Amino acid sequence: MKEIICTDPNYSDIMNDPIYIDTNCFNDLDFIRWLKDYHGRKSISVITYAELLYHFVYNKGKKKEHLKELLHRSQIKIENLRSIEVDESIGFLELCKGKVPWKNNFQDYLIAGHIHNRPTKLITSDKKGFGYLQNDCIVDMYEFMNEHRR
Repeated sequence: MKEIICTDPNYSDIMNDPIYIDTNCFNDLDFIRWLKDYHGRKSISVITYAELLYHFVYNKGKKKEHLKELLHRSQIKIENLRSIEVDESIGFLELCKGKVPWKNNFQDYLIAGHIHNRPTKLITSDKKGFGYLQNDCIVDMYEFMNEHRR
């Protein structure tokens, strides 16, 4: 099935904006439950998936199937990292040179690289950590939930 890229001004009436979900959002059970009812494309970066696997398997002692089931139930797709996302990440690095060290935040830069596609938004509980993104691209997860409650 071909993905529809909608430029219709009534797009938001048809379906909610596509979102990328940052790793830290998975610490909030209310948010995870709420995601199941969000009608819009929901994705995580393969980088987020790797961070979540580490957290689930190493820190929580759960099997990777537990995480896969959670993502499946919430209809969250895992997006591969392509060269376009890496290029976007390097662009963020150049913007932040000297301000935010790459070695401490490279995962966040790579996750943010997925936000080159408008109207995609990055949902996070750490807006400050993604301060190099344009304001309309990044949304606090609690604000996002409140805006989209039914």
